[in-house]
Amino acid sequence: KEADGAPSSQSSCRDGQGMDARTLCVYNVPNVTSDDRMHDKLLIHFLRPRNGGGEVVELKYPTKETGVAILTFEEKEVAERILRRQHRLELDGKSYNLDLRRVESPKTQGTEVYMLMKATLDLHWFRDQDAVKQLARK
Repeated sequence: KEADGAPSSQSSCRDGQGMDARTLCVYNVPNVTSDDRMHDKLLIHFLRPRNGGGEVVELKYPTKETGVAILTFEEKEVAERILRRQHRLELDGKSYNLDLRRVESPKTQGTEVYMLMKATLDLHWFRDQDAVKQLARK
């Protein structure tokens, strides 16, 4: 569910979506209660100032990854503050350590893809068709 209660889109912390300084991944979310209740517990935890929290724009839970939530704050300073702290989620008399990290960027830098391709060029649109043919051959 989103922070406003709407169902979440299935996202992942590894797909680079929401790559913004305000978005964090919450790992080690325990599977000890219903998804709706866990969503609410996480939202309350990260809204609380005593936990370093602040206004939450979006909370995606559950996600494609088991035990992971995606959290976006209104201000990047809140996300920075959250990252500097250890977080323990209290639930039914038990305490669970949460691990927070930034969303991973897609691994595209330095990646090259080669693909065979065929194209048809209509030369009648060009005045100097021979020059276009030479350019196309290069």
